Amino acid sequence: MTIGLIDTGFLLAVFDQRDEHHVEAFAFVDLLAQDDCIILPIVLVEATYILQRYARQDVRPQFLSSVNKRRFPLDNIDYSDLERSTELLVRYPRLDFVDTCLIAYAERNNIQAICTYDLRDFSMVKPRHVDSFILLPSQFDRLWG
Repeated sequence: MTIGLIDTGFLLAVFDQRDEHHVEAFAFVDLLAQDDCIILPIVLVEATYILQRYARQDVRPQFLSSVNKRRFPLDNIDYSDLERSTELLVRYPRLDFVDTCLIAYAERNNIQAICTYDLRDFSMVKPRHVDSFILLPSQFDRLWG
C-alpha cells in the first residue's frame, strides 16, 4: 500500500551521511515497507544533478546503487500532472517544478503523505484531495498516531 512520495531533499538525506537529517531519514526509511513510498524519476534526476553540481566527488553511481537496493516503486507523471504542475507554478511561484509534480501526482493518486524536509513549501499548498499533506517524518503521528 502506497502511503507517500519521496522528495529530493529527503532522498538525499537518506544517502548523505553529512546531511543534518541523515540519521532521522535513514531510520525512517528503515521503518517503511518497500511499497510504502514511491519515487518519481524526476526526483532521481534532480538528486543526481544536485550531487553532480555540489558533491566533492562523483558519488552518483553510489547514490543510484543505494536507491536501487531499496527497491521503492518508481512511477511517472502524466500529462494531467504536467497540466496541474503548471497551474501550481502559477499559483505558488516559490515552488520548483519537481515539487509541483509531486503535488500533482499525489492529488491524482490520492496520496496524502510526502517524505520531505521542505516543510515550508509543501505546507503552503492546499491540495485538491485532502485538507493538507502529511509531511513525513515530522508529522509521523498524523499518519500512524
